[in-house]
Amino acid sequence: MKATLELHSTFEAGQIEVNGKPVPLQTDTTAPMALGLNNSSIWNLGLAQFFSAEEKVRTGIRLVQPYFPGRIPVVFVHGTASSPVWWAEMWNTLFADPVLREHYQFWAFNYASGNPITYTAGILRNDLMDQVKTLDPDGKDPALRQMVIIGHSQGGLLAKLTATDTGDRLWRLASRTNIDELKVDEKPASCCGSLAPCRLPPASGRLYLPLRRGTPASLRKNQNQLAMNRPIHSVRVRPRQK
Repeated sequence: MKATLELHSTFEAGQIEVNGKPVPLQTDTTAPMALGLNNSSIWNLGLAQFFSAEEKVRTGIRLVQPYFPGRIPVVFVHGTASSPVWWAEMWNTLFADPVLREHYQFWAFNYASGNPITYTAGILRNDLMDQVKTLDPDGKDPALRQMVIIGHSQGGLLAKLTATDTGDRLWRLASRTNIDELKVDEKPASCCGSLAPCRLPPASGRLYLPLRRGTPASLRKNQNQLAMNRPIHSVRVRPRQK
């Protein structure tokens, strides 16, 4: 008698076929998350990044799960003196819903919340566009152009700036010299560019912005909207054209 062992990811399928019959796969999404968060330094990261000019953890997009084509990304942006771990309870609830797992994938944006908002918003916009370009260089996955951005507190302001085009109005508050006329090296130039935010393409986009901590009722309402495969509010993004 021979036996074989097959390993299946429940991120990819909720059931398999055995002898011509569908068999649901059982999964525990809570235990691995709890194990990963069982570290006190992770919970102190938000305050550490807020009070220190040193970047404790690299700013950028983190995929909470492996990328899966065809599923709409939901990007969570934490608030002031916080970090992505404070979304853990919501992720735990969303992962437990097989309908949500089938239609959505969850990402997080980590950043040092003590930095200027426009500077961090520039990094968020660039990272989202780079992720889309990296994961789908040929533009074959329409789900990546329907991503949902959910921001709390300062994260709501960052998310709003992904759908805002101010032209040079913010820059004009700081200088009367044109940005293009400045002779600066690459790093300061990126800071200057953050004072001239432009919305992610295409121009039409909507955001869900809870600027204060949501109530349990509002969180359940948003979860139900996801379950019905209706983006709460979305910003559609495309890879940067060369």
